[in-house]
Amino acid sequence: MASDLDAGDTDGAAPPSAEEAARDPLVGRLVAGKYRVQRLIARGGMGRIYQAEQEPLGRVVALKVLDSRYVQSDQDPEFQKRFLLEASTCARLTHPNSVKVYDYGRLEDLADETYFMVMEYIDGRTLRQALADYGYFPSGRALRITREIARALREAHRQGIVHRDLKPSNVMLVPSDEGESVKVLDFGIVKIIRDDAGDLTVGGRFLGSPRYMSPEVIRHASVDPRSDVYSLGVLLYEMLCGLPPFSAERGVQTMMMHLNDPVPALRARAGVDVPPTVEAIARRCLEKDPGARFPAVDDLIGAIDAAIRDLGLDTLPGPRPARPAGTLPPGGESSFPSGSSSFPASPSITGGTPMFWQTQPPPPSAVPSAPLAPDPERWRTWAFVALVATLVVLLFLVIRRELSAPPPIVIVPAAPVAAPQPVEAPRPQPTQAPAVVTAVASVVIVTTPPGAEVVEASRVLGTTPLTLSIDAEALARAPRLLVLRRDGYQSQSLELGPVPAGTVLQRTLLRGGRKSR
Repeated sequence: MASDLDAGDTDGAAPPSAEEAARDPLVGRLVAGKYRVQRLIARGGMGRIYQAEQEPLGRVVALKVLDSRYVQSDQDPEFQKRFLLEASTCARLTHPNSVKVYDYGRLEDLADETYFMVMEYIDGRTLRQALADYGYFPSGRALRITREIARALREAHRQGIVHRDLKPSNVMLVPSDEGESVKVLDFGIVKIIRDDAGDLTVGGRFLGSPRYMSPEVIRHASVDPRSDVYSLGVLLYEMLCGLPPFSAERGVQTMMMHLNDPVPALRARAGVDVPPTVEAIARRCLEKDPGARFPAVDDLIGAIDAAIRDLGLDTLPGPRPARPAGTLPPGGESSFPSGSSSFPASPSITGGTPMFWQTQPPPPSAVPSAPLAPDPERWRTWAFVALVATLVVLLFLVIRRELSAPPPIVIVPAAPVAAPQPVEAPRPQPTQAPAVVTAVASVVIVTTPPGAEVVEASRVLGTTPLTLSIDAEALARAPRLLVLRRDGYQSQSLELGPVPAGTVLQRTLLRGGRKSR
């Protein structure tokens, strides 16, 4: 389990190697009697993504096949029922900002039992890729993208669907007539894989992305649409400055920051200036108490509309801003294996012209020759430089005139000489006793599954994951005896002796305990 907690970015879809794509068993096969698999596009955190053609319509679709390790029918007999229910619910989502689900089902002719979803094929790039290129976005563009994601969530929330895994790799930016549009991927995937009656793990592996998890997901508490509001606030924060609000080397440390640390100011986090109204929207989404956040995405959309209107912000994609000093190098989010879909543009798609993002200027030979028109921006720049130069010259002349004028003659009457006063010897300062400093260290207790009570002498200290602040000197003199208990699991004793600050203690609970009454 510790290795999973320390894992880096593994959730983003990655392009397969040529050898892997060539020997994939599904390439060339007909799935469900109507989807001809053409090629392997990417390997995601929860499965593989293929380009397929729906016969006989000739429609290009994206086929996502879940990894068989997440399909544990022997351990989870309700998996098929939960998959069919969630997939049918997601298929009813029709909002333009949601990726449409066309079909779903079970693959039985493979060596390992698995399930598939058929979705619309998207030409574009993920929000993660765009942030890696741009560093961060202007406030108007960040608010517009947030608003479009919120519109997709609004339809899902009305149908009882909570996304649970919002992150940059699950948001796609697609070129459109208006500049760009947003598509949200993988609604309900984490709910399908994870039974909410259990814990956050499947097969010993954690599900989710620590940088984008809400506090209630980390605590394994009740999840409602306000959890998506929190994750959306993390995305808005990262778009505004190029960095998520909380990030550490280890996933468990990042989760503890979501639970305990205040949200850092954007200026302090990445050195960027953002209008206070815009920062206030992100900070309200990131409230640790769900009751203090926007009650629903409708309220968030209203706040965004007011900010764009009052501040006169430009919401379309503009010139690439400079990357703020101190930002992390481009890369994926620190996460546990989770659902991810990324459908790269492909020049081999039939039935339409693919749309691509242009990141480099065309070669000179491709630009038609035309007389150069005056550039208004250049004229404004030269006018400003001329004005500044004139002001500098005038200031120099005024200072030179003042320095060349003869100084005025001032007659000062002689003051009487005062008699010297006796110097009083310094009084001795009272000495203070040295302050006694108590060494305090923090220890994080994590259990598998989480939610276990930590008890000391019949007193419940909290539930895991739990951070304890301890007196290091007292602990060296007398260790503390703790008990870990949870319904349905055997209780465990944990002796807490002298440990370095920041130690993470991991324990796995065994089933078989009695339920409390």
